[in-house]
Amino acid sequence: MFVSPSHDSGWGPPLPKQQEQPQMHALANGGNACTTMKTSYAGKVMVAERGNCSFLEKAKVAQEAGAVGLIIRNTREAVYTHDRNRTTPAGNLSTSMPSFATDCGQGEGYIAALDPAHPWLVHNGACSTNPRCASQICLPTGLRNATTSQFQVCCMWDTHLLMGANTTLAKDLNMPVVFATVVEGEFLAALLASSSSVVGTLSARPIPFLGLGSLVLWAIGVATAVGGAYYAAGAERRRCRAHKPHADAVPSVADEDEDDEDDVLHLSLGHAVGFIVVAGGFLTFLYFVHVGAMLSVLFGLSSLSTVTLLVTYPALKRACPCLRTWHLRLPGVGSFTVVEMLALGASAVLVVAWFCDRDGLWPLQDLFGVALCCVFLKTIRLPNLKIGALLLVLAFFYDIFFVFLTPYIFGKSVMVDVATGGPPASARDGYPGVDFCERYPTFAKCVDPDPLPMLLVFPRLGDWRRGRAMLGLGDIVLPGLLLAFVLRFDYTRRMHLKLAARTHRYYGVAAVGYAVGLFLANAAVVLMNMGQPALLYLVPCTLGAVAIAAHFGGDLPQMWHEGLYPAHPMAPIVSASPVDFEAGDEAPLLADD
Repeated sequence: MFVSPSHDSGWGPPLPKQQEQPQMHALANGGNACTTMKTSYAGKVMVAERGNCSFLEKAKVAQEAGAVGLIIRNTREAVYTHDRNRTTPAGNLSTSMPSFATDCGQGEGYIAALDPAHPWLVHNGACSTNPRCASQICLPTGLRNATTSQFQVCCMWDTHLLMGANTTLAKDLNMPVVFATVVEGEFLAALLASSSSVVGTLSARPIPFLGLGSLVLWAIGVATAVGGAYYAAGAERRRCRAHKPHADAVPSVADEDEDDEDDVLHLSLGHAVGFIVVAGGFLTFLYFVHVGAMLSVLFGLSSLSTVTLLVTYPALKRACPCLRTWHLRLPGVGSFTVVEMLALGASAVLVVAWFCDRDGLWPLQDLFGVALCCVFLKTIRLPNLKIGALLLVLAFFYDIFFVFLTPYIFGKSVMVDVATGGPPASARDGYPGVDFCERYPTFAKCVDPDPLPMLLVFPRLGDWRRGRAMLGLGDIVLPGLLLAFVLRFDYTRRMHLKLAARTHRYYGVAAVGYAVGLFLANAAVVLMNMGQPALLYLVPCTLGAVAIAAHFGGDLPQMWHEGLYPAHPMAPIVSASPVDFEAGDEAPLLADD
C-alpha cells in the first residue's frame, strides 16, 4: 500500500528505509484522533480518520497515546465536506477551474435522491462500473438537472494529499505520519474490523541509485561525444588509410580534405575567451528575459540543416540512387537534385512535428541534438592542447559559477533556472496547489515552462518519481572538441612516426575519461540530490587524463604548442616493390585464366 508521508510537506520525521528492515507493529483503530485517548497505543500504529481537527492535532494525540506511527485515512465524508467546496486560490478568481473533489469527465450520473444523513454515500454504476473512474466512487457535486431535478453525481478524485502543518509546532514530533487515500483507508478499516491482529510497518519507497533512464542517457552522451569526434576526424583518417597521405597519392582523398577544410574554424585564444564571455552574457540575459518558444524555433531551424546533412540526405541517397541525377532548377536560387529537395522536405516534416509536440516527441529532440553535436565537432577545431585547455578550464569555472555561486547573487541558480525554462508553475501567482495540479496537470496555472531544447533527454524508466534525465549539449561538445583533437593527433602521429599499428592512444584515454566523468556527474546528482555542473567532473577526467598520458608518452610539448604532427608521406609498411606501392589500390587484380 502506498501512502504519502508528512515529511514531504516539511514536517514530521522521514520514513525509515526498507533496507533498514523496520520493525513490524500492530495496527489499531483510533477513530478521528481529535481528543485524548483513554487507552494506550504503546508500540502500535494508529489508524485515524481525516476530519474534525488538523493533521498536526491528530499526530500529537497519537504520540501522547504512545503510538509509534499514525496513518490518517481519507474518507468519503471528508472529501464531501472539505474538498467539494474548496475555495478558489487567490489569483484564480477570474479563471474557470474544474472541481477539486470530482471529475465528471471520468464518470457522470444522476440519482433521484440523496441520503439526508449521509449524502456522500452514493451507489451509481456511472462510477462503479466505469473503467475511467479510478476510485470507482461517485460523489454528489451539489448540482441538479434543471429538467428532472435529479442530483448530479460524478467520479470522486482519490489521490494522496500533502498534509499542511505549522512546522514550528511540529518540531517535537518524533513518529512518522502518513496519509492514505479513501480506497486504501476503507481497505484498512475493513481489515481492522475483521481481525484484531493486523500488523504492518511504515517504510520509504526505495529510490534507484542510477535508474535505467540515467544509464541510457549516459550511454547516449558517451556515444555522441566519442562518435562525433570520430566523425570530425574523417579527413585525417582518410589520409592515414591511404598508402600515401599527400595530395598526389590519392587525389580523391585530397579533394575531400580540401572541401572539409573550407568550412572549418580553428579556435584561437581570443575565440576561447570570447566563447565563455558570450555564453555567460547570453545565459544571464535568458535568466532575466524568458524568450519562450523563440529558442525552440532557432533550435529547429539549426536542426533542419544538420539532420538533412547527416540523416535524411544520406538515407535517401542510398535508398533512391537514381534520383541523384535528377535536377530541379529554381529561378533565382539555383539547381538542386531531387534527392536534396526530398531530404530537406523530410527534415522539415520532422522539425515541425517536434515543434508541435515537443514533450511527446522527445526522441526527435535527441536526434536533433546528436546531429547538431556531430556537425559542431566537425566544424569547430582545436589547433593545439593549449587553447583546448584554456577553453575547458574557463568552461569548468563557468559551470561552477552559474550553478553553485549564482544562488548567492540572484537567489537561485541561473543555470538551473534557464535550463528548466524559468520559474516553475508552483512559484507563480495563482498556483492552485500540488494536490490540484496532480489531478489536472494540463490546467493552465499548473503547466511548467518548457525546458531549453538544447538538451538530450530520456524518461526515468524504473523510477516511480518519473520525470526525465537531462544532459546539456554543451557537456558533450566542449569535451568533444578535445576528443576530436586527440584523435586527429593520433592519426597524424601515426603517419609522422610511420607506425604500422592502428593505435588510438590518446583518443582511447580521452574517451574513457569522458565516460568516467559523465558517470561521476550522474552519481553526484543522486548522492547530493541536486543538479550538478557536469564539466566539474568531465574536465579533470578528460583534459587531466590526456595531459598526463601525453606527458608520459613524450608527446606533450608537440601537443601543447604545435598541435598535430606534420603529415609527411608514409613509407610502405609491408614489404613490396616500389612499382607495386605506387600502383596501390589502382592496380588491377591478377587472376589465372
